[in-house]
Amino acid sequence: MGDLTTAASAPANQTVCNSNKFSLPMAEPKKYIIAPDDSDLSSKTWLTNGRPEHYGHDTAANQAIRERLRQEADRSFQTGVTANESRRSDLAIAAFEQALRGYRKICNLSGMAKVSDALFILYYGQGNYWCAIDFAKKYYEIAKHLNSQKLQQRALSHMGNTYRHLEVHDKARSCMVQSVSLAQEMGKARPLMMALNNLGMVYKHVGQLAEAIDCYSQSLQLSQDLKDLTIEQQVLKNLGNAHHALGNHAQTVAAYDRLLQLDQGRMSTTMKNRILRQISTACCNLGRYRQAIAYSQQRLNLARTLNDPRSIIHVLDALCASCEAIDDFGQALTYHEERLQVALRVQDEILIRQATVSLKQACMAVGDFDRFIKYMDHAMESI
Repeated sequence: MGDLTTAASAPANQTVCNSNKFSLPMAEPKKYIIAPDDSDLSSKTWLTNGRPEHYGHDTAANQAIRERLRQEADRSFQTGVTANESRRSDLAIAAFEQALRGYRKICNLSGMAKVSDALFILYYGQGNYWCAIDFAKKYYEIAKHLNSQKLQQRALSHMGNTYRHLEVHDKARSCMVQSVSLAQEMGKARPLMMALNNLGMVYKHVGQLAEAIDCYSQSLQLSQDLKDLTIEQQVLKNLGNAHHALGNHAQTVAAYDRLLQLDQGRMSTTMKNRILRQISTACCNLGRYRQAIAYSQQRLNLARTLNDPRSIIHVLDALCASCEAIDDFGQALTYHEERLQVALRVQDEILIRQATVSLKQACMAVGDFDRFIKYMDHAMESI
């Protein structure tokens, strides 16, 4: 990617990142990224190029000019913040870039740092990882120049997360390990909590599940110490996913159960359905069928609320199996009946046939042949 020295002279309506990204080879657009060595990351060229010499003299006039340019850059930055909060990303980008040019004119590194950070967050949130990694690297360069461990640690986390999305696994792991190390060195619990969770995500992404679980567990403990329920929920989800992938059923149940207890309606319907499905499956694998039934009933209520007949049928099938596993054939029969009724409602021949066969077996198990005949005739009329 190009640097900001070239981009700073771009027209006002052309974004810094977009002016550079088309110079990248396009053979592998989803994975390609220039992964620089540490020496590249610490390069200060873009920080010093283009520095106006006539601001170098410490005169009253030059100080006044610098102050005016700083105030203009501050206003541009605030315009970008306001535009971003209003979801006007194009205006936000233009304002941030104007602020960046202003700060560079007076070599205001603190200003350049906050703008680079803001641009990274904006592009990362949009899923534009090519642009995001560019600004993450610029942010890191500034942090090194300022000799700020705090900014370096944050920049390394930015880079690690972005490289993970770009599937540059070695760089993602290297950046996140350094981020964790810096957070530990600073003795800052919150950055360490976030960095450990992010490193866990990198490990899980490359299939190193044991290492991922270790990172998540440490991050979880820190989130609980800090009483940060939002982060605790995020880490519990990641921890449960890792245990589920490894087949650690008891740990899967423990993580997901705590996650569901903390949820106060903020979890998406799709996510909650997936969690309930995985935790009920883990309970069945542990032989905890009554617990599995409780979670499956929550899934059933969710599917009914969404009026999703195929999800309802899927959950009813799971409930039938759990009830039969504890010899509760009467309740299983009730679920089999509902399953057939839903299948008839959607008029799916395959689902009707499957539900009919299951209902026949359930009726025979309890000796209720009259009920079987009733639904058998109903099914035949509906096909």
